[in-house]
Amino acid sequence: MSLIGCGLDEDGISGYINPLMIDERFQRQGIAVTAMRLIMNDLICKYHVPCIHINHRKENHAAMRLYERLGFFVYSETDKEFCRSYMVDYGVQILSLREHPEWADECREFLLEHFNSRVSL
Repeated sequence: MSLIGCGLDEDGISGYINPLMIDERFQRQGIAVTAMRLIMNDLICKYHVPCIHINHRKENHAAMRLYERLGFFVYSETDKEFCRSYMVDYGVQILSLREHPEWADECREFLLEHFNSRVSL
């Protein structure tokens, strides 16, 4: 028997996957990778989560390799577990004024306008 669960984290913004269990008879056949990609895609496309969290026991090296291969990184750990996160890239690009100095005046005006409208002296 295999089992995978997912949902929105307590913050109502981030996604989580828990548990992911694949029966030993079906391990090393690509089932976990496929299941993870399907669940990740569902969380990203349906719920537009900015990140997905998953935890695993430190001694579970197969899980470690799987999650690293899928792009999860360790953001925290306990004595027994690694807490991993996958950051979703929605194609947002941060532009630098160093690379586009011609935008400096327009950006400065925009920021001053919005700052002044929110601050009363």
